[in-house]
Amino acid sequence: MARIDVYLRSIERFAARGAVLTSGQSVTLKFPTGDRHATQVTPHDQLVILVREIAPPHCLDQVDAGKPVKFEHESAGHRYQLAVQPRPGAWVVSIDVAAEAAPAAPVPGPPPPAPEDLAAEPSAGEMLIERTQYEPRSGAAGGSSAFDDVVAAARRAGASDVYLMSGSPPCVRIHGELVVWSDRPALDAEVLERELGAIASAEVRAQWIERGDAVFAHSSAGAGRQRVHWVRDRQGVGATVHLVAATAPTPAQLGLPDALPALLAARRGLFVLGGPRGAGTSSTLAALLHHAGEAGLGFVVTVESPIEVIVGAGRGLISQREVGSHVRSAAEGVRAAQREGADLIALACGDDREALAAGLDAVEAGVSLLVAVTAPSVPGAIERVIEAAPPQRAAHARALVAGHLVGAVTQVLCRRPSGPRVPAFELLAGGPAVAAAIRDNRSFQLGSVMSTGRGQGMSALNDSLVDLTRRRVISADEAVRRSASPTELRALLEAP
Repeated sequence: MARIDVYLRSIERFAARGAVLTSGQSVTLKFPTGDRHATQVTPHDQLVILVREIAPPHCLDQVDAGKPVKFEHESAGHRYQLAVQPRPGAWVVSIDVAAEAAPAAPVPGPPPPAPEDLAAEPSAGEMLIERTQYEPRSGAAGGSSAFDDVVAAARRAGASDVYLMSGSPPCVRIHGELVVWSDRPALDAEVLERELGAIASAEVRAQWIERGDAVFAHSSAGAGRQRVHWVRDRQGVGATVHLVAATAPTPAQLGLPDALPALLAARRGLFVLGGPRGAGTSSTLAALLHHAGEAGLGFVVTVESPIEVIVGAGRGLISQREVGSHVRSAAEGVRAAQREGADLIALACGDDREALAAGLDAVEAGVSLLVAVTAPSVPGAIERVIEAAPPQRAAHARALVAGHLVGAVTQVLCRRPSGPRVPAFELLAGGPAVAAAIRDNRSFQLGSVMSTGRGQGMSALNDSLVDLTRRRVISADEAVRRSASPTELRALLEAP
């Protein structure tokens, strides 16, 4: 009998949908109601042997090269789909019951037994399903966890981010300012790890154990949707939690330039969205996707890591895909969307060079690409896209971007005297002058193009800052702080 059969019989015995085996970690069984954790641990060497016993030769070649693989396995008349991620010293094997072998939907009846009841009298060689360190406590059933309580309180306070670090009280960021909740006790490392482990998937937990760093999305009734960055430091466990809007904002709600949504719908090509980290580009991306759906711009596919704001389809069709959950990598997600005939691909993880290169290939094939990158200015964002191409294709990439650029926008967040921060933008529309500057490696001249292109809806960052200052949305001092050219800005503010 193959080693995997012990796990497959347990999947059948408990009517699970699958299992996740991670080197040196407890086995996770997948149920429609969520993951359950077994006490049985799979040693790394046993997991390697298990895979080598059943994987086809061509898959073993991929595994030996350190590449993830997928294959099917049949046992006792049932078919299973396996996905292997051969990380150094910490493999992850995901087992899913094939569609035709999946157990029938249960007839409504009494609630399932508690984990301790499921463990009664297992057959020899089968696993026990019991509570592990990550299993939510039964007393919390139907209620909220301490994690959700803190996040819900932060949302009520108008925070954008929550910082949870072992040995320190919770901190929140409100209107850009860090606030320490000193009236709350310092966070315990063991409790915090248990809380985070209970809401993360088995794959995310394995990644955090291996690297000390993992990002995932989480939703709960009281705390809403969040992007959770789970980390490890000298004190133990920590997390930075970004609070995500329940619905996608509209361009008008964010104060986006009127020309921005129109540019996106004008013609097919490349549209670049940029800004420094924490500048609100995720919200702007969601607003543009909301507009794409409402305007009926066709079949839109997003590739995100993770999915943050859930966007309605409107009059079009929007398929949101998460790296690791729905696609193996961002680059593969882009290529799949192109093969499916997407009209617009939105790449939220534009700092992935391979994904960006795949996106440029899609643009060359006639697909529109909306890509978000980390860059402080429009020229920097455009150069970031070009630099994603391999050195031998750099000239081709520059010509491609020059010929297909529809527009580019970057933003910074400015503090108001009171209330939430407001974005200031610089906006560039593609055209002959822009194409020539990019093609000739003169992106530094694009600032002048934006300043002289106000009649076409373009705007330099200083123009946007002057407008916000004169409308008394922000102070002159704040405008100067956010400007890349403060001397020029002061002159504009002093002009009649």
